[in-house]
Amino acid sequence: MTLSEVETLAAKCLVNAGLLTQRLQSEEGATGPQADKVTRDLRLSLFEAAQSLLQSVTPPEYALTQQLSGSIMDLTAFRYLSRFSVAKAVPIHGSITYEDLATTLKVDKSQLKRVLRYAMTKRIFFQTQSGEVAHTETSLLLVKGGVSVLNSYSSERGFPVASCFNEALDKWGHGSQEPNETAFNVFHETELPMFDYYEENPASGAPFHQVMQHFTKTPALSHEHIKTAFDWKSLSHTTVIDIGGSLGHASVAILESNPTLSCIVQDLPKPVAQATNPTTSIVPEHMMKRISFQEHSFWDTQKVAADVYFMRMIFHDWSDKYAVKILQALLPAMRPGAKLLIMDYVTRPYGTLKSGDERRMRMRDMQMMIMHNALERDEEEWKNLFAQTDRRLRLVDIHTPPGSALSLIELVLDGEADVKAEAVVLESPVESEKVGIVVGEKIGKEVVVTVTSVAAMEA
Repeated sequence: MTLSEVETLAAKCLVNAGLLTQRLQSEEGATGPQADKVTRDLRLSLFEAAQSLLQSVTPPEYALTQQLSGSIMDLTAFRYLSRFSVAKAVPIHGSITYEDLATTLKVDKSQLKRVLRYAMTKRIFFQTQSGEVAHTETSLLLVKGGVSVLNSYSSERGFPVASCFNEALDKWGHGSQEPNETAFNVFHETELPMFDYYEENPASGAPFHQVMQHFTKTPALSHEHIKTAFDWKSLSHTTVIDIGGSLGHASVAILESNPTLSCIVQDLPKPVAQATNPTTSIVPEHMMKRISFQEHSFWDTQKVAADVYFMRMIFHDWSDKYAVKILQALLPAMRPGAKLLIMDYVTRPYGTLKSGDERRMRMRDMQMMIMHNALERDEEEWKNLFAQTDRRLRLVDIHTPPGSALSLIELVLDGEADVKAEAVVLESPVESEKVGIVVGEKIGKEVVVTVTSVAAMEA
């Protein structure tokens, strides 16, 4: 007898529930990071199976009506809980009456009760037998950083901005690739792209940067994945140019993989100043001689010629129009045979992932479109981007380390450079930047370099 789809999914739920229960009841499942990871993985497996079962039995009209209404009320409740810091006013241990909670928060008791009772249908807070409010495992996360920051940003900032997507289409038309013609611009009434807007309005940008800090600490985005994303030991006594490398986290991971390498981290003046300040530097003392920092915008023509360039989580913030410009600014410095290593999202073909992973991937892509008119690219879209930029850029490999949300895209520049090089001796590195592309190194008081003349570059 062949099981139906529903029966198969239900059986999978039952098996996963048994494994999780067994794990929770076992003595070895109690403590330790590895034990926590195993328990979390089992919980996620059961969650994914249950989600698939739920989707398969959900009435079609329910998905278009009640689920939609529920999503709206979810966001409304979360915005209220965030705006008035409700979770922090509920005792970590014990409970509190609705009246005392309303008094503490200086809000209306009736509205508070109705919002909380809706949240309780999602197991966020619970009502005790005596009718008081207490925390659940989920609501406690709203007291701490990390998840709390993400929840607050999504409901208070993300949702209002996303709701302006259609208005952006009405204003600028369909298919815009401009970073300042987005739902973000409609909501904030600004002509600045998001990153520029937050630079000029740091208080407004603070929650966004907190969310990014939270994401970078998640296992899927750990810098540890850089170590296994590429065979760094295949390089010997090479300098890696880490473009847009911020404080140098990626470079530290690279240098830990091969003691013969050195890195130049390039970024804008503010992160470079922070990276080189002894009080805010994250570079270990024993690596300081192998990592240097340089002010450089990836929009500007690259002046440092090297064998390897590394760019992490940059291109997914930009549409093809601007991603091509970033690549074209790098090409003049690349010699034939030089590698470009891009660590970024590579979306999988539709339907090849588990339903939960598929949904998360599509959510990221929607977010890039709404905030930047950018996208998360699949393999073909990456290939098209490289083809638009320069036919000499050859894709060698795409590798995704186990557990990583990011893939490493390895490119090599084939063929001869389109510009001619000449050797000169300059008095200082500053002068070399005025002329062209630095290839050599400082020898005594002089800098021996190979440069491409500005005239040749313009030709």
